[in-house]
Amino acid sequence: IDTAILEHHLEKICQHESIAYELDGLKVIVAESEGSARDAINLLEQVRFASDKVTKKNVQQVLGHLDDER
Repeated sequence: IDTAILEHHLEKICQHESIAYELDGLKVIVAESEGSARDAINLLEQVRFASDKVTKKNVQQVLGHLDDER
């Protein structure tokens, strides 16, 4: 799926489900999922339950990636 469409879809899910998010966090999810809506939604769910807000840092933490500062 096109990146912009998938980002918009995740944004709508977050709004509908009252999930706090930052656009940078959703962009990391979309990049990691490589266009797969199923993978993106699964990762969004993992981040949602692991933290109080979907941010770039929280997504990277769930993925086991180091943040940009390190």
